Amino acid sequence: MIKQVVIDTIGIDLNDESKNSKRLSEYVDARRLYFSLAREFTTMSLSEIGKSLKPYKDHATVLYNIRQAADSKRFNKIFRQKLEDLRSRVEYIKSQIKDSEIDFITALNRLEQMESKNEELIQKNKELLNQIEKINGKIERQNKYLTENGYVIGRSVFKED
Repeated sequence: MIKQVVIDTIGIDLNDESKNSKRLSEYVDARRLYFSLAREFTTMSLSEIGKSLKPYKDHATVLYNIRQAADSKRFNKIFRQKLEDLRSRVEYIKSQIKDSEIDFITALNRLEQMESKNEELIQKNKELLNQIEKINGKIERQNKYLTENGYVIGRSVFKED
């Protein structure tokens, strides 16, 4: 389950041997994220975690990557955000599976629907904020015009000449 969440979120296939052999930072980070989450959420040994990828990684490689992930989490904001995002996804799916006894795919689909709805709401919020900004600009221009023509803003009394 954890591997699938990482694959779906990061977009790097951890089941692809050719990609798991590469040392490009995006592949290394994906493996680090997976190793950290697997260690946190499972009772698998380091050796078992390493064997869950192809080509197999030995226990020392897994341990090294978990330690590197801990360091990256402290100093790299982007990595920390990715890890927290993945952790919350895994926790959500785990709770859905545990509480309602649904399967992994259903829980993952629910999560994707919620994230899609959340994205829609964020876009609507941005549009409303832009509308508020435009209205505030109009109010400021109107208030400027009124004060230039002798009106006192915020009072109902006209300024006498």
